[in-house]
Amino acid sequence: MIMRIILLFACVWASLLGQENVVENFYASGKINVVIAVVFLIFAGIVAQLIRLEIKLKQIERQNQEKP
Repeated sequence: MIMRIILLFACVWASLLGQENVVENFYASGKINVVIAVVFLIFAGIVAQLIRLEIKLKQIERQNQEKP
């Protein structure tokens, strides 16, 4: 599974290196807004998952403290 992810990342990276002015093309076509939105959503999802995990961890810690 990890090898597939690494291979996919390598293919995407290679295709981006082959194109010059990728950022300028994103700006010109208006796709940069989509890229920024997707990055923001991924970041927000990671933060939400970490907050949820922290809440669950606190609950487990409280339960362990209550037990003698």
